[in-house]
Amino acid sequence: VTGVQTCALPILATMRACYYTKHGGEVKVGELAQPPAPGMNQLLVKVHAASLNPIDWKTASGAQAMLLAFQWPRVYGFDFSGEVVAVGDKVTQFIVGDRVFGMIDGMPQRDHATLAEFTLVDASVCAPCPANLSHAECASIPLVTITVVKMLRACGLVNTAGERIGTTQPRILITGGAGGVGSMAIQLAHAMCGASYIATMASAGHKTKLCQQLGASRVIDYRTDKFEEVLAAEPLFHAILDLTDESAKCVALLEAG
Repeated sequence: VTGVQTCALPILATMRACYYTKHGGEVKVGELAQPPAPGMNQLLVKVHAASLNPIDWKTASGAQAMLLAFQWPRVYGFDFSGEVVAVGDKVTQFIVGDRVFGMIDGMPQRDHATLAEFTLVDASVCAPCPANLSHAECASIPLVTITVVKMLRACGLVNTAGERIGTTQPRILITGGAGGVGSMAIQLAHAMCGASYIATMASAGHKTKLCQQLGASRVIDYRTDKFEEVLAAEPLFHAILDLTDESAKCVALLEAG
């Protein structure tokens, strides 16, 4: 046909992502549009590794559905590690090609989550990946570590700068020591608080050995013993980090004041 002009339509770049289209809905893996160019203080990161935590399934089930509006579909994931592929105009601490890791601020959204090939993140939540750690190792760190540090602050063991305060060489009880948060809590209780004694609970076998290797002084097999009874004869604890929703059992084990 003569007299008809044609033009090339722009092709939108796509990426693979793990997402859902409604709260409580099916987990989907497929193609979504890539995030747009980063804003002034943002980075566009090519994700090499991401980690999933209990908050991810709670979020997907609709825990905040009545409180917040979301961009659909929603992609999973808070934690990430990857490579910077684009930099916002006001970002000075990172350049394209840098290896970075971190945890998104706010809730996962369509362009702002980590179980995808690319994600948009604020530069302020990123840190350089240590040269001796893989992307998988870096992606496993942020959420659980931030959770533990906040708990240590709330217990009055460290200040906002992460500096040791309060009781010298405290005795600390950590419920659920073999989990993601628990395994990090054992290590940080030593590194940040100088804990003299750490008790925790885990199933017998390799999980008990893991807790011991990380620095637990005593590991109680929760399948055969009640920790509140086993520890009742010991001196009281200066702080208790309850990761298994058993705070009612912990009250009698905590030192007053």
